[in-house]
Amino acid sequence: MNSKSNDKDLDKKSKNIKIIIIVVVILLIIWFLIASPLLKFKKAEEKVREATKRYYEINNSLLPTGEKIRTVTLQKLYDKDLISEDLRSPYTSKECDSKLSWGKVRKEDNKYKYYVYLKCGILSSKVDHKGPEITLNGNDIITIEKGDKYKDLGVKSVVDDTDGNIKTSEVTIDTSKVNTNKNGTYEVTYKVRDSFNNETIKIRTVKVEQVLDKIVKKETKKTNNVYKGTNENNYIKLDGILFKIVGLNDDETVKVVSTDPLAAVDYNSVDEWLNDYFYNKLSDSAKEYIVDSKWCDEKISNPKDYTKCNSYARKKKKVGLLSVADINNSKSSDDSYNVGSLSKTWTSNPASTEKTITFGMEEKYLKESNNLNLVIYPVLNIKKDSYITTGNGNTDNPYVLKGNVNTLKTGDSISNAKSGDYISYSGYNWRVIGKEEDNTTKIIMDDVVEEYDSNYTNKTKINYSTSEKENIGYKLNNELTSNIKTTLFKKEKIETLNYNKNISYNGKIANKTYTSKLHLPNMYDLFGTSVTDTNYWYQNHSTDSNISCAMSLNKNIYCGKYNKESEFEIRVVGYLNKNVIVKNGKGTISEPYTITN
Repeated sequence: MNSKSNDKDLDKKSKNIKIIIIVVVILLIIWFLIASPLLKFKKAEEKVREATKRYYEINNSLLPTGEKIRTVTLQKLYDKDLISEDLRSPYTSKECDSKLSWGKVRKEDNKYKYYVYLKCGILSSKVDHKGPEITLNGNDIITIEKGDKYKDLGVKSVVDDTDGNIKTSEVTIDTSKVNTNKNGTYEVTYKVRDSFNNETIKIRTVKVEQVLDKIVKKETKKTNNVYKGTNENNYIKLDGILFKIVGLNDDETVKVVSTDPLAAVDYNSVDEWLNDYFYNKLSDSAKEYIVDSKWCDEKISNPKDYTKCNSYARKKKKVGLLSVADINNSKSSDDSYNVGSLSKTWTSNPASTEKTITFGMEEKYLKESNNLNLVIYPVLNIKKDSYITTGNGNTDNPYVLKGNVNTLKTGDSISNAKSGDYISYSGYNWRVIGKEEDNTTKIIMDDVVEEYDSNYTNKTKINYSTSEKENIGYKLNNELTSNIKTTLFKKEKIETLNYNKNISYNGKIANKTYTSKLHLPNMYDLFGTSVTDTNYWYQNHSTDSNISCAMSLNKNIYCGKYNKESEFEIRVVGYLNKNVIVKNGKGTISEPYTITN
């Protein structure tokens, strides 16, 4: 009986000991996880309070009067050596926030009372430290048109967690940074304080932009919708390509034409080149603004008197050409053309089923074959209500549409450059033709190699070869390497442009390939015709008829019988390897990208 009683006593004692241990463990946990950290935090608060008192004892002229409150940040108390050691979170030993933490002083009942707010990790002081919440009338981001007067929409409400509703008239509104005469992004600042001097700053973003069709509408001649403007500097840039405003269409879309010829193409291939090759070279941000359109397709007999298109192609297309009416309507009293100084080029008006009119409108061009390769100026119709974010419309600072700005930064891959962007390399400016499937970037020299003329080959029958010493292909990759660095270029395997019959964009070419770093330009490539005032060779040739192609001084393409005595200059095409990155620059002609591996 005693044995059983002893066992029960032992069990009871054992249970009591367990309970005591559990209680002790719980108390220790509470101490280490709650009580001790809170005590340390309270001591830190007291240090800030004492430091704040000391600060205002030293700077007693700063003590507030009336209902005013003065604030000193923890950082300032550190700077004044009023706190000797960094205050840290009791849990993580991470420093308390020296900018958000502060000490305040206010006169109450004729005595100065000190308050502390300390932010240390998950611990923070139980004192009013939040500023009021400002709610604006309208959106936090608004867009207005350049030239319009900015009228702020004001404040809807101000609510504080301690003071409740605060009068909106107490909010200070600063609109001084907004300049409605210049495109850009500006900030309107709203400031308000609660009774405990906690400040809230809220920002409204104001974007000053222009709407393209409204600009054009102001300067458009109503009789023919042709943009005249007050001067000749009315330019817009899509990607790295400069266009000039032609006028306003009936649906208020804006017609633009490239300022330079971008390739030379035979007439039968124009639509394919424009809507497949050229259109696909544009970025997605540029394509967003391009409208599917029906282009003028009327056969005419008297081009000089033709001023209105009365017939349009049934099928809509993204890209077209100027019509003869566009060109005639843009003519000024001094016989210049608002669309620019166009060389002899194709228009969208065929004169008959087999002939085509060129801009020159000379009789001999009405009779030329469709197989003739002439330079072309692509035409786009841009959406109405397209916003302009930068630029003033001149050639040095053209209009740029919202979202189409994409300046690469240091370290970015050059393969992300847009078609038409400028690159400086090996002492020359180059232009980006486009990104290739292997992530190389195809570029073309924006000039010719200085003081280097060459004949195409010393043979009677023309060909292109990188292995025959007297051939232009060999000279390009051996002799010219002393003029041009090739470090950043990749060896590329491509087909020679040796045509079986007529030289045309869709013409069949002999299936021969070569591999090299430097290449001659193809007149069907983007920017293949953009260099002026010089003669230079193309790679396009035909051994069957012994024809070679070159650019002439007046931007006419010459594809004719080869004369081995002829010497033209050299313009170079290369493929930058996929590892090339941007060092600096903006991709413009005045600030081209510089590049490195």
